Formats: sequence, C-alpha cells, structure tokens
Amino acid sequence: MMTGKEEQIFEKVKDIPPMPQVASKVINILENPDFSFAELVRVISKDPSVTASILKMANSALFAPKNDITNLTQAISFLGVKNVKNLVITLSTKSLFTGSNTPFFDNKIWEHSVATAIISRIVVLNIDKKKAEEAFLVGLMHDLGQIIMLKSMPEYENLLADAFNENLSIYDLESERMGFTHSDVGAYLMKKWNLPPLYENSIAYHHKPANADNDFLAKIVCYANNFTKINNIGVTRNIDKCYYQKMLEIDEETLSECENFFFEIFENEKEIFNL
Repeated sequence: MMTGKEEQIFEKVKDIPPMPQVASKVINILENPDFSFAELVRVISKDPSVTASILKMANSALFAPKNDITNLTQAISFLGVKNVKNLVITLSTKSLFTGSNTPFFDNKIWEHSVATAIISRIVVLNIDKKKAEEAFLVGLMHDLGQIIMLKSMPEYENLLADAFNENLSIYDLESERMGFTHSDVGAYLMKKWNLPPLYENSIAYHHKPANADNDFLAKIVCYANNFTKINNIGVTRNIDKCYYQKMLEIDEETLSECENFFFEIFENEKEIFNL
C-alpha cells in the first residue's frame, strides 16, 4: 500500500525508470552465495564501456594496485565483488543522468553525485571499512530523485534554475512548490528497485539525518553532500542548516586528510566517470 507521499509522487512522476539492465543482472547473480564467477565476468563483459571503466578504476589511485590490472577477471578478483557490484551500478546508472531538456543540469547533478560518492567512501574507510561500499553507492544515488523530477516535471527545470541563479536550497524549494522532495522520490526509487531498506532510508533523510532509522549513512551523505556543494560541485552552494561535519566519528586532522585525498582522486578519475 502506498503512503500519502508516495501517492503524490506517483501522480506527478509517471516515468520511474527500471534499474539499468547490466546492474540488475549483476545484482541477481550476486544474490546467490554460490554464484558463478565466470557468469559474472560474462555478463559484465557484454558492456564494453562498463568493462573499460572497471579496468581503469582497478588501476586507479583510489585502489592503488601493486601491478597493472590487464583484464576483467583480474579486475574483479582485485576489487572484490562488492566493489564491482557498486561500480557496475555506478557506471550503468550514468545513462539515467542524460536525456532531459537541460544537459547542463544533467551534468551538474552527475558530477555532484560522483563527488559525493567518492568523498563518502574515503571518509567511511577511516571510520568503518565494512560500510565503505554502501556509503559510495548511497552517495552516488542520493540525488537521483532530482534527475527523475527533471525528466518528468516540466516545472522542475525552473526550480533548478532559480536555485542555481539565486543560490537557494533545492530541498526547500521542492517542499514549498511540489509538496515532496527529491529525497522522497529517490527513496521511492530505491523501493521500486528492491534495494535494501538502508538505501531507501539513508536517501530519504540525507538532508535530515537525525530522522533516519539508522543515521550513520545518512550523516555521512549529509556531510559529503554539503562538502561537495561548498566546493562548488553541484547545482548550488547552498548548504543544509544541519551540517554534520562535526558529528562524524572522525577527528578533524583525519577528516582534513580525507578531503585533501578527495581532490587528488576526483581530478585523476574524472575520465572514468565521464565528467
């Protein structure tokens, strides 16, 4: 049964996209604990663009291999299936960030999403390594609701233009004009894609992490979202009033090192993410 908010979204947003095919197949394969490694390689290798990007990522400074990774089998073995799953979702999701009438905003939102994912992963590696890949994926998808609204609602382009030109809060403008936000739409998408409730909840509350059921990832993405906006990576530099930088379980010196490393990684890896 739909909630009232979901009914509002369904009325306004008619085109909820399916999960990209390659990502869906990879997730289905990995749901089986006895999955076939050869089948995983075969499915991914059918998408040359994703394959090339995984090879680039495996050889990147973000993962720093001791030797060159030269084929997909080596790359998957080196990165591990969790990283590969997240990279496949990332790289195949790029297609969702195109096709609106405003490529300027498509590109801005994609760049911001990738940056948010990268800084989220770097920071969480210094707090709880087991949650680093979840942080990356939630960071990547936290603003998918904006893209869906941009494609489905003609008036949304004007909303983004107002936020961009006047440095206003997109979240607040959505609440005022639409009655729901990109966080609500993104959470609805996670539910439709049958991703774990953790993703739905973290995306729903990345602007208000104190309200999340499990606030760790919501806080991380809140921090990362605002950090990237402050550094002019996104549609607007307007930041949330509840900026959780000081509430992360990490000391300021380590956080500063993470942020410096982010800029190095982000510049070096732009090609992989088509920025």
